[in-house]
Amino acid sequence: MGDRAIVTFTDGDGHYSPGIYLHWNGSDVEEFLKAALWDMTQGDQEYSAARFCGYCHTQLPGTLSLGLVDKPNPPADATRSWWTEKYGPGDNGVFIVNVCDWWVIQHRFRNTRCFQLEADGEPERRLKRALLGEGEAL
Repeated sequence: MGDRAIVTFTDGDGHYSPGIYLHWNGSDVEEFLKAALWDMTQGDQEYSAARFCGYCHTQLPGTLSLGLVDKPNPPADATRSWWTEKYGPGDNGVFIVNVCDWWVIQHRFRNTRCFQLEADGEPERRLKRALLGEGEAL
């Protein structure tokens, strides 16, 4: 038991990152994604997954409750039941993040929901990073 979720990133063209498994913080995934959006790489599912995992690591104390699982290999016609029964951990289900447009699909046993990630204050953060030499200029 727990408050489990798996987060995987996709380019929307059938390529997926390894899944990031959260055992006790599955209900925090949306909040974590919004906070980590600053550091994820648009268009690159592998780098985005690594950055998201790094963010989660800073939020979770101890040595447990955060892990990596294999990349999903869904059939072309995968339904919610495939994602929840074949790949999902239960509880909060599977979050599939499209790194091209930041739309997220959350599959749970009884429902599916979609939302788009938007970071508050993003232009200010990018400007600060550019001024510090840590990112591209605006």
